[in-house]
Amino acid sequence: DHLVSRSTYLLDIALRSPQTQVLPAIAEAAAWLEVATSLDENLDNSPSMKKNLGLAYMNIVRSNESHFPIVEDIFSSIHNETKQQVWVGPNDEDWKAWATKQWQRSWGEFLDMSSAREEADYQSVKQIYDTVMKSSRTRPHQK
Repeated sequence: DHLVSRSTYLLDIALRSPQTQVLPAIAEAAAWLEVATSLDENLDNSPSMKKNLGLAYMNIVRSNESHFPIVEDIFSSIHNETKQQVWVGPNDEDWKAWATKQWQRSWGEFLDMSSAREEADYQSVKQIYDTVMKSSRTRPHQK
C-alpha cells in the first residue's frame, strides 16, 4: 500500500506541476505502479490501478519532451530478472509508440472491469479512450 500511495502521489504532483519537464517523474511513477502491480495480484485486478497506469502512460505520450528518461536506476535493489519482467520500458522501440500501447492496454483493461463502472470518472476515461481509438482508426471500446 505504501508503494502505491507514494507512486500515485508522485504521479499527482507531476501532473499538477506547472513545470514543463515532468516526464522523469511521470515515468518513475508508472514504473513504481508496475512494480506494485507485479508484487500484488490484487492490484492487477484493481480498477484504480489500471486507471492510474493509463493516466501515467497517456501523459508520457502527451509529453513534449524529446527524450525518454532513464529510470533503471530506481530498480538497483531489485534482482535483474524481476526488473526485466516488471519494467520493460521502451527498449529500442519508439517510446511514444510504446507508451501508447501501455496506455491502450491499461485503460482497455480498466474499461473491461465491471467494477470500474462504479468509479466516478469511468465515463470520462471511456470518452477519452473511445475518442483516441476512433481517431487512430482503431475500433472503439464496445462497453
